[in-house]
Amino acid sequence: MSADGWDRLAAEIAGMVPSLADGDTLIVRARPYFVQMQQLPDHLQVEAIADEFLPEDRRLTARDRQHMVELGWRPPPEPELGDNWECPFPWPLSSADAARVGELFVRTLREVHGATDPAGLVRESFNALGGRG
Repeated sequence: MSADGWDRLAAEIAGMVPSLADGDTLIVRARPYFVQMQQLPDHLQVEAIADEFLPEDRRLTARDRQHMVELGWRPPPEPELGDNWECPFPWPLSSADAARVGELFVRTLREVHGATDPAGLVRESFNALGGRG
């Protein structure tokens, strides 16, 4: 798929952000990797899988970890406790920040996790509080 497919995915994710309700969650997987977001009362929590949850042969290289930081991710504070890479956005988000969330998903999946086709990604959405999703 062309870059247009990736652009559409970024725009789709950005377009979801303004209508998120507390607890709404989106996970996009390029197995075994994922990037996810969850709406919390005061911010949008965006995360990417930490090495702790990956098979040893699929863990990020030093170069990958550096690229994650360059993309704006914070390293997992305590991965052994279940922490992932994170990039929180204060709520409400501006349209520029919503676009940044879409870009962060796409660039991480493509440039770090090695996804080659957005059609091959698995998406899951739900509300962690049991509401709509």
